[in-house]
Amino acid sequence: MDSSPFIMIGVFCGLLLATFWLYLYCYALYRLGRWIAQRFRTRPVPTFAGIALASALLTLPVFFLPFNFEGHYAIVAKATVVFLVFNVHAFAVGAGLWGGMELGKRSDDKLFWVRTEDWLKEWEDPPVPKWLKDDHGDN
Repeated sequence: MDSSPFIMIGVFCGLLLATFWLYLYCYALYRLGRWIAQRFRTRPVPTFAGIALASALLTLPVFFLPFNFEGHYAIVAKATVVFLVFNVHAFAVGAGLWGGMELGKRSDDKLFWVRTEDWLKEWEDPPVPKWLKDDHGDN
């Protein structure tokens, strides 16, 4: 019996499982970005720079991986892996940070309009202080 269909099914299941775990990992990174946005939303530039630096630091172990290729192929393979590792981390966390900052901005805008409406109501019908009221309560 030929075992090639079983090998192909195994490879397909392995790729499917790896894709699922990559999805879960990227979703966790996205949620990390949303959490960072809650904490550091007022300082976006240093936060984005910190995410880029952390993603770059995560690529350092790739340089110690042995690639048994001849010539310049090892350099190309390492550069490709570094690029993929950096992009997975930077884009997932950055997308979460961006989404969290937008949600925070939306809630800030909503709070601003609620406060503005309250202020306008008070401006149109201001409360009368006690010392200004007359004895009959007419004002």
